[in-house]
Amino acid sequence: MNDEAFTGGDKKGKRQAYTLRKLCSNIEEYEALPRERINIDFDLLARRLEEAGFMDVVAQGSQLTILMEEIGVVARAYSDGTLHLQASLREDCERACDMIFAIAMAENGQVARIHGKNHFK
Repeated sequence: MNDEAFTGGDKKGKRQAYTLRKLCSNIEEYEALPRERINIDFDLLARRLEEAGFMDVVAQGSQLTILMEEIGVVARAYSDGTLHLQASLREDCERACDMIFAIAMAENGQVARIHGKNHFK
């Protein structure tokens, strides 16, 4: 694992819920670790992702795979909140993490539609 870690944050300097690390591999692969311990309910997260407009969500045993074609990211979520992401650019991974963590940590009934043209500009 690469020692350089990126702490997610938006343009206003808000502290995000994860730390993003580049993994040592031949492909562009990153790991996002939640700052606080969370447990992900795959059924709930899959439902929330679908409600937010993500259609390519597949549960595979102990992981949930999310294909985010619009930004060129494949994310794998694990029940402890860890994400493994594949993308050509770190910025794309940051955007994917922001979206997934926002959906995973949303309060009941507050799942916003974040999947759309304006979000990916």
